[in-house]
Formats: sequence, C-alpha cells, structure tokens
Amino acid sequence: MKYFAKAALLLLIGLFMIAGLIACNPSGVGDEPDLDGTSWILQQFGPAGAETAVLPNAALTLNFDGDQINGHAGCNSYFAEATIGKDGRVTFGMMGSTLMACADEAMMQQESAFLAALAQANRYTVAGNQLTLHTPDGSLTFVAATSNETSN
Repeated sequence: MKYFAKAALLLLIGLFMIAGLIACNPSGVGDEPDLDGTSWILQQFGPAGAETAVLPNAALTLNFDGDQINGHAGCNSYFAEATIGKDGRVTFGMMGSTLMACADEAMMQQESAFLAALAQANRYTVAGNQLTLHTPDGSLTFVAATSNETSN
C-alpha cells in the first residue's frame, strides 16, 4: 500500500509539472523567434513547386523594425506597417515605395511580383538562418543578412 501511495504521488507531481508547462505555452507549440531588428535577403519566391530564384545582381531585402518593415525591392525601397504574432502569424499593411523605374524590364517585373507576394504573406517560420513567409499559394524564402548586405 505504501508503494502505491508513493507512485500515485509521483504521478500527481508529474501531471502538475506538465500542466504548468502547458500553461506557460498554451498553444503547445514552440513560439517563433522575435523578428524585430532582423534583416533578410530574398533567395526565391512564388507559388508552391514553381518558385523563382532572384535575378542575379538583385538584392531584395526585408528588414523588421518594431511594427514596421522596409527594404529594397530591386529598383525601389519599400516600407509598410507590420503585425508579427508570436504564434507565427504575420500581416503587412499597405506597401509604400519610391517610384523609380528600373533600367531592366525583368528587374521591374520581379520587383512587382515580389511586392505583391510580400503583401499576401500571412504566416512565417524561421529555421536556422532561413525565414520563410507563407502566402495562400506559395512562399518567399529569405536568408539572414549581414549588416553590410542590407544597406540601401
């Protein structure tokens, strides 16, 4: 009988510990890292299974600064408000940008497609030095930037 009481007590303590862990993280899933102050360089984007690599010599960047994002889209700088949830959700407000024309038509098309895809992002995941923004039909894949790679 004494053995049963000890086993029951240990089981009860274990259940309280598990309940405490769940209370600290009610989703039961690991929180995504804080993106504030991070900078990224786009590698590829587009519909699932048909992603397009970024054109050579085009540094498309994404910087998180509090409740704002900004970066370089190929020809123009852009900016928007951002809502980043610890649950992996993300939304961007209306994008604004400078209005310079690209000398290269392919670069201009890439910029338009990138900004349209970025505006549709609704979730994010981070794995190592890779940030993936998920859209309803695809994704944008970034790698962490060094400080000299994000200067505009």
